[in-house]
Amino acid sequence: ETLDIHTGGEDNVFPHHENEIAQSESFTGKQFSNYWVHTRHLLVDGKKMSKSKNNFYKLQDVIDKGYSPMSLKLLFLSAHYRSNLNFTWTGMDQATKNLETITKFVKRITSLQKDSTKGSADMDILIGDVTPNDCLEKFTLAINDDLNTPLALSVLYQFISTMNKVESLDQDQVKSILALWRKVNIVLGLKLKLTDKEAIAIPKEITILAEKREAARKEKNFDLADKLRDEIIIKGYSLEDTSEGIVITKNNKA
Repeated sequence: ETLDIHTGGEDNVFPHHENEIAQSESFTGKQFSNYWVHTRHLLVDGKKMSKSKNNFYKLQDVIDKGYSPMSLKLLFLSAHYRSNLNFTWTGMDQATKNLETITKFVKRITSLQKDSTKGSADMDILIGDVTPNDCLEKFTLAINDDLNTPLALSVLYQFISTMNKVESLDQDQVKSILALWRKVNIVLGLKLKLTDKEAIAIPKEITILAEKREAARKEKNFDLADKLRDEIIIKGYSLEDTSEGIVITKNNKA
């Protein structure tokens, strides 16, 4: 009878959500929703996304261009829900780099669980007030401020940047940082690839096709890039674009 949070696009405020309130509350006599979260319209290259303009993408379209769904999620989180998010492929490239930054950091700290020093006297001097507890406090304040995800992410990025300068950590510090990440990621919901896939021999013809596709993507010739990707998939392989280059994997069903 009463929802805690009701979401929807800004175009649903009138008349849809006003009608929901009128109908529900006149029937139940109770408040229909405690909180309303109305998102602004998603833009594509600066224009409103719509079917009539044929300027919209499905998730599979984004995946087919070599981007991870987690990169797309990070792109969405980079803008406040009450502001317009302008979707561009350049923005997706930046989101991918940011995701890799987070992934590399978490992989590094995770690896230190098995190989960390017993002490790091200079750590507190180096990082000042950028500690796990400080980061969590600022992150929480940002999220509690009307779900300010851009600010929350900037807090996380600052913490990662600072911690990447620390060469050695003891076990307590490692545990503290991993505990911070788990709490932060309850909010972000990012699924990171923390283990390397088994290396396999890639046929030369697949490598050549992948190189041609990469060249087509750099030239913004997405039609050709898509055709080359489809050809690679038909031959039983998948591609993943990273800032360090193309990662080719063999499909399990191949």
